[in-house]
Amino acid sequence: MSGLRTAIGNARHRGVLPAFPNGNIRTLATELGLPKTVLISQLIKTLDGLQPKTGGPGGPGQPPHPVTAHIDAQLTLLPGPFNDLRVSGRNFASLEPVEVVVQSTTHFGDGTQSSGGNTTPVTADEAGAIDVTVAVSCPVGATTTHQVTARGSSGSLANTAAVSC
Repeated sequence: MSGLRTAIGNARHRGVLPAFPNGNIRTLATELGLPKTVLISQLIKTLDGLQPKTGGPGGPGQPPHPVTAHIDAQLTLLPGPFNDLRVSGRNFASLEPVEVVVQSTTHFGDGTQSSGGNTTPVTADEAGAIDVTVAVSCPVGATTTHQVTARGSSGSLANTAAVSC
């Protein structure tokens, strides 16, 4: 299975891997046009043989669409001043450095607000996934929105996820 993980990571890094639900090999094989029953060695060979398409959205000679990473944010309320904001993501390049940026905006009952943020560096695993927990504040009597973005060093940009407390 490590050979398959490496092939998937390499194909993601080259930007040639079709989108598929994380870990769903049947969907991946279908997207690649392989038969319903496929040998792992055949899947690895197919992944290794994928080439970027020439020409992108602007036509021949233009770069292909960038690979878009996907992230999710989940907030766990804890006793005390800080809470756990778990950020997970996929479709980054294998072992790619990723910056997770959390921008927080708090709205107080008197109509005032405050903003702040932090950046947490992480490294994607061999499959291009990240999973990190960041401490965030949720003041009592206020509504706080935490907006999360993750950017890989190769330029892959994650969608933005937001949670409120």
